Amino acid sequence: MKHSILTGMAALPAIDGLPITANNGEFWIGKLTTATCPSYDPDCPSRNTTIISGPTYAQTWWMGVLEEGGQRIFTPTNGQPGYSAADSDNYTPARVSYSYTLQTANTTDGRFLLKYYTRNWAAFPTEDDGVWAVYAQSAGPQGASTCLPFAWELRETTAPAPQYYNCEGCESRCNNIYGTGCK
Repeated sequence: MKHSILTGMAALPAIDGLPITANNGEFWIGKLTTATCPSYDPDCPSRNTTIISGPTYAQTWWMGVLEEGGQRIFTPTNGQPGYSAADSDNYTPARVSYSYTLQTANTTDGRFLLKYYTRNWAAFPTEDDGVWAVYAQSAGPQGASTCLPFAWELRETTAPAPQYYNCEGCESRCNNIYGTGCK
């Protein structure tokens, strides 16, 4: 599998089949994707789609983008997966995990599931109606008891990649978690 549209397949009807979207450095259910199209195709078909590619060396996954250097997907210690800014040289702090495993689901239709180590994912409701934050299933906001566990399904696509996914606030979020030194 080279490029994949990310789709969350949930255990509960509230989010079943809704796409997982890349929005300003984090992954969400119910938010629009913050993709920037290439200048030659300002209305690219992928502007509302989240595409990833991988795995590469050491189970590393990347945002499916045209931008030179790419955008690495990672999970910091707070458990909320994110991705590096397009101009960051993929620098992220040392205390993050790149370990994702791709597992074929135990189904007859041969679905592919992205797992964090051996764990699934959980969607946590936000203050915005219908918007859910994505976390590793064992993590999440303090006191959140209304999480919805789900499997992160990857589906192959032939959609062209956008130029990059916006990452507004990535540096400040990184610094809040790890201290200064993020870029």
